[in-house]
Amino acid sequence: MSSSPTLSPPQPPAVAASAAVAPSIPCGPMPTPHAAIAEHLAYIGDDPLRTAFVARRPLMPWSVKTPLPPAAIAEQWRRLAGAASPPSRRPRLVYVHIPFCTNHCLFCGFYRQRFDAAAGRAYTDLLLAEIERDAAAPGLGTVPIQAVYLGGGTPSALAAADLRRLLTALRRALPLAPDCEITVEGRVAGFTPEKIDACQAAGANRFSIGVQSFDTGLRRRLGRKASGAAVQRFLTDLRTRTDAALVLDLIYGLPGQAGAVWQTDLATCAALAPDGVDLYSLHLIPGTPLREAIAAGRLPAAADIGTQAALYAQGVATLAEAADQGWQQISNSHWARTPRERNRYNRLVKEGADCLAFGAGAGGAIGPYSFNLQADLDRYRTAVEQGHKPLASMHRADARQPLRDLLSGAIEAGTLDLAALATQLHPALTDWWEAAWPAAAQTPAGSGMAAGAETEAPPVPALPALGGQADAAADAALAQAMAMLLAQWTRASLLTGAGTGLHLTTAGRFWAPNLSRALNSLCSTYPASPAAAAIPTETQP
Repeated sequence: MSSSPTLSPPQPPAVAASAAVAPSIPCGPMPTPHAAIAEHLAYIGDDPLRTAFVARRPLMPWSVKTPLPPAAIAEQWRRLAGAASPPSRRPRLVYVHIPFCTNHCLFCGFYRQRFDAAAGRAYTDLLLAEIERDAAAPGLGTVPIQAVYLGGGTPSALAAADLRRLLTALRRALPLAPDCEITVEGRVAGFTPEKIDACQAAGANRFSIGVQSFDTGLRRRLGRKASGAAVQRFLTDLRTRTDAALVLDLIYGLPGQAGAVWQTDLATCAALAPDGVDLYSLHLIPGTPLREAIAAGRLPAAADIGTQAALYAQGVATLAEAADQGWQQISNSHWARTPRERNRYNRLVKEGADCLAFGAGAGGAIGPYSFNLQADLDRYRTAVEQGHKPLASMHRADARQPLRDLLSGAIEAGTLDLAALATQLHPALTDWWEAAWPAAAQTPAGSGMAAGAETEAPPVPALPALGGQADAAADAALAQAMAMLLAQWTRASLLTGAGTGLHLTTAGRFWAPNLSRALNSLCSTYPASPAAAAIPTETQP
């Protein structure tokens, strides 16, 4: 399976049946921008790649949203599904979760069940019933689908006939766009030529293969069955038998994965010439066999944060050197080599697209509501057989969600448009921001600029009057805090740029989870009133 964090989101904590919806606007006086950004300042030093922050801190999407009480979830879903017109004009995606694996890889913390053919057929039947029921609802089955992603688990564990049935049902029941990206995630073991042909015949045009490493010894320690040589043969055959985009996943920071092993993985990937590649850092998830084996001393320690940073930079440099072969970095962890690789699903998820979700453990979003489906297979089966959407939880976004989505997509792409950020807050801020950020970023070295943690935030010009709207004070404080924080990150060599365009450096891209988390935190610190929520505008697929 892929180690991408965007495909099957972690389950949020359960909400008590009697719980009331928590308010999203904090009580008490607004903190000053200086106080709000204090915990997010980067360390100033000679090696920002290794030392800008102590650890990477990803943002859990549901953590900044308000949970609905369980008793309210079914009714809210009925409203969304039955809406005469879509609740937003955002692009729409589909995620289908296949919770089966033939074995448990040591590093994997994603939801899964041990696969057998009968269970796969029965589960596919449930998926088809769920898909066809949602497709008939006016609020769900009318917006063109820009991308479909079959993730897991291991979708390629399904039988060829079931893969064909599932993909055919998606194309028949849902309004897929003519150029819809249709991805099937898979692993080498068990992904037979018959299955590949069935997927392509049913419309799949992108294969994402979880390689993780080509080193046979390392693969064996992780629970991967195929040798490095077998992986290369499989990928070569896949490349010759299909014209679909081929994307590989590689992981850095694994136990025993020295720089030389990682360099060989990168070189092997480049030589195989896939259409795209993801470079993911190892995340030691509590409860996984890998974490337990390391703790027990059965495996060497995984790479520390400094080593992970160096391995990431090694990957960036290696693929930059292969730019003449077409390689270009299109997000913090993703590179494309040919125009066939659009990375549409992952990009639009980061930008806040709506996403229909099907299957046990899947997660999706419609308008301001995000939801997770029952991960327990028995509960999922019972709900589908009774004609219900198998919902486990639902959360509502606050009025800052359009800004959060803009920031998330920008950080992932590695480029922030300051004018767009200012406009999202208040049009009157645009001219101010064009002066505020450069003034702060170019402040001469002084207090707090020596190597070490910066304790004094950069100054910014005085704010303009925003008029009398209810959120003027919060908008102004948020704009000021963001300008100061972006300027400080620039001084820490995490960002670079001129005018109103900022770009993440290699260090900034490595620490992107921290940057995204910090900006989201500021949105929570200075919330807009619920009435200020804007209808998200359309974005290009």
